[in-house]
Parts: sequence; structure tokens; C-alpha cells
Amino acid sequence: MNHNEPIEDDWYTMVHPIHLTETDPAELATADLDDLVEAVQKAGSLDERAAEALDFALRQRCVEALRTGDQEELTDLSGGISRILHPRRVAELAEFETPFAARWSAWRDLVDDRVGTLVEAQPKQMLEREHVRKALEWVSSVAQSKRAPPTQADLRTHLGLRKPNLTRLVTLMVEHGLLTRSRAGKVNKLALTDAARGLLGPSTPPPTNRPWLKLLVRESAAS
Repeated sequence: MNHNEPIEDDWYTMVHPIHLTETDPAELATADLDDLVEAVQKAGSLDERAAEALDFALRQRCVEALRTGDQEELTDLSGGISRILHPRRVAELAEFETPFAARWSAWRDLVDDRVGTLVEAQPKQMLEREHVRKALEWVSSVAQSKRAPPTQADLRTHLGLRKPNLTRLVTLMVEHGLLTRSRAGKVNKLALTDAARGLLGPSTPPPTNRPWLKLLVRESAAS
């Protein structure tokens, strides 16, 4: 056995399991979320004292999660509140004077809104990474030229990156909603998403092949 492993927390949890009306509310607010949800499920019916303790714990967790803005923590918290607010529990809470179910549902909505904001911000943050804007502008330019579809291999040549580095870069842009990637035989074709077009805006290079512009120039020269 490795005596250097931190077993104190696990030992304390086993000896002092979470109990909604016996555990200090401050400890409920910092306990493992799954343990807290499990304690609620094991409690069966909640009395008002237990609901108040849970209310305090969830409020503290929401405040902290919203303050830090950790997307994973926010997502887990939303899921935990949803597990607590199943229909039977909501009906049970409706018997109390304090609208616990409505309050917790409103907190979950706040958390979900924050997650949505973070997700929407991800493409914009990605745009600031090295090579990303240049890659997107190249894909846009090639697509508008209509000479050939932009491919991952050609993008690697354009950026001068090693294959593993380019693959990671494209994968990140796909995951963050800036590019789509489709396989055509042995070639990975790339395309901008609407989100990427919106972010590039006026900086997007104009098409290199614009028949309407050539016609306009000819008409202007003839007049």
C-alpha cells in the first residue's frame, strides 16, 4: 500500500456520510456533487429543514460556479439540479411555503444561460489562436475562387505546418464550430461555418473570381 496517497478524504466520507439535516450546510455546499445528489435520493421525502439545507448548498454552488465560469462545473451542476428536480420531488416541494422547486429551476436556467454564453464565445476565442485566422481566411479565399475545394493537405502547405500540428489545429476549429471537414476519397475537404463567416466579417478576403465585378468594370470603361 502506498502510504503517501491522500486517503483522509475518502475515509472521512465513509465515516461521516452526507446527511441533509445532520451535515453542516457549508459542507453540503462543498461536498462532491454526486454525493450530494445521492444523499437527496437516499433521503426519500424531504422535510422543510432538509429542503432549506439543500437550498443553501445549491445556492452556494451556483454562485461559485457562475463566478469561476468553469464550463464543465456549470454543466455538471445543471445536470445535478435536474436530477434533484424530478416530477415527484417537484410535487413534494410544492407543499412547502417556500417555492424551492421554482427557485432551483431558476438557478439551473441561470447556469444553462452561462454555459450557452461560454459555448458561443468559444469560436471567437479560437480566432485569436495562432494560425486560426490565417487558416480560415485561406479556406474562404479558395472556396470563393471556385478553382478547387479547400483541402486539409493544401492548408498544411499554405501554413507550412507539420502534419500532426495541422491536424490538431483543424480538429480544434471543427470542435469549436469554425470549420466543417468531410472526407472525399483520400482527401479531407474543408468549409467555413456560418459562425466563422460572421466572425471574419469584413476581414474575409474577397473572391478572386467575381464575374459580376468584371462586368461592372467593362461597363464602366465603356461609358
